[in-house]
Amino acid sequence: LFWGLGTVHFYMSMVGSVWFIAQIMAQTFLLLSAVFILKYQTVAGFFLSGFFYALAVYTKNDFLFFVFFLCAIWYVLCYKKGNKNLQQIMSFFLPFVIISILNLGYNYVRFGNMFENGIKYHRMHEYFRPNYVRYGYFSIFYFPHNFITEVLLPPPFKTTFPFFKYEIEGFGFLWNSPLFLLIIPFVYFIFTKNKKKRIALKKDDVILLTGAFLSLLFISSVIFLIMGNGWAQFASRYSLDYQLMLFVFLLYSFAYLRQYKWFFPVVTLLLLISFYMNVNGVLYFLGPELKI
Repeated sequence: LFWGLGTVHFYMSMVGSVWFIAQIMAQTFLLLSAVFILKYQTVAGFFLSGFFYALAVYTKNDFLFFVFFLCAIWYVLCYKKGNKNLQQIMSFFLPFVIISILNLGYNYVRFGNMFENGIKYHRMHEYFRPNYVRYGYFSIFYFPHNFITEVLLPPPFKTTFPFFKYEIEGFGFLWNSPLFLLIIPFVYFIFTKNKKKRIALKKDDVILLTGAFLSLLFISSVIFLIMGNGWAQFASRYSLDYQLMLFVFLLYSFAYLRQYKWFFPVVTLLLLISFYMNVNGVLYFLGPELKI
């Protein structure tokens, strides 16, 4: 319910532009890649996982770093149990190699250069051009602004329904999907010095969370270094790229924090706020174009 109605995934699925469709499809490919490696530890299962991973990467290039989480899954399910089948690894990367070669050929046919993916031909809005000319497509210069606007910045509030305004650059995803805030107490209880409250994770959990964290770190870093932050948008659509990794932490939060009395009331409240923000955000963002 939260994934479908409580995140930007909801409003993005209703917008038919190629940018939005690419992000939605990439999420689908990522999930399928994870499903096949979790469900089938066979050569065929790894091949299909690698195939969908490759599709995700060449739909959204930053998903290259999803490989950290997949490697963590492989280590826990296969390597640790003595299943060190080299064929599995080769079958996973084979689709990626094939699709990479096809992509290089595609770039050469289009631009006469295998390594040109079209960025320099991007017909960008004049809003971005001054910074692009000065700092390029990727730069540490963009990091502070993108991090603040995509993660922390609150929406503009008003006194009438729905009590927040549309802002062309969007606002922080934590305001749009506050259920993710439950990750904070989970992380706190992992590192707290209070031995009675400290969460003792199993070794497999540490490996999986480390893989998820590395994927989260690298994917989000790419997003924060890009010259734009998803403009024009509701909330932060680029944050969807790394929200799947946040979901891993959120699932662990649910597993470990449900013992506390405050857990279910807080979850209910944050979930309802997430629904409220995204449902009204869709109506606000799409306005008269929305037809249900």
